[in-house]
Amino acid sequence: NKKVSLNYQDQDGTHSLRVDKLIVACGRKPNSILLAAPEANLLLDENGYVYVDNNCRTNLPGVYAIGDLTLHGPMLAHKGIEEGVFVAEFIAGQCMPIHYENLPSVIYTGPEIAWVGQTEQDLRAAGVAIKVGSFPLNKNVRALATGKTDGMVKIITSAANDKILGVHIMSTLASELIAEAVLAMEFSASSE
Repeated sequence: NKKVSLNYQDQDGTHSLRVDKLIVACGRKPNSILLAAPEANLLLDENGYVYVDNNCRTNLPGVYAIGDLTLHGPMLAHKGIEEGVFVAEFIAGQCMPIHYENLPSVIYTGPEIAWVGQTEQDLRAAGVAIKVGSFPLNKNVRALATGKTDGMVKIITSAANDKILGVHIMSTLASELIAEAVLAMEFSASSE
């Protein structure tokens, strides 16, 4: 069991940390090089993302862009699928808006990490009055029965009306469990 040494800096100074594993994630960028955007007069930003409006329309009539080519929401397959369905419905005149804030994100590690909505840190920084509840999986009967007790669930709600603002899950099946939180948030549910 070899440890990894990590040195990093933040606003509080320089720190050292020894960990079992280290994930290096360098980010993503759109694959827009072969679009022939200049020849077509398609507007891209300085990073190669296609400019779109709230209906996924580009600056070119009848041309739409979805998924990783746009800055709307995270770069995840289910976001692109949702946008594809949205565009088809929009063209057919039957559109419902996409709630990007309710699209979940998942990191497929062991245990998985999934979240939807806002973070406690972002809400506090914005001055939003919140309530935060967390529950460790080692206190959950199903987790105990399966022996998969690593992880926790954290729910962040508005202190004013108890509306769910964010859910964060770390567990073996976080990618599946987060769907319940998405459904609750789509219906503006309270934590009750």
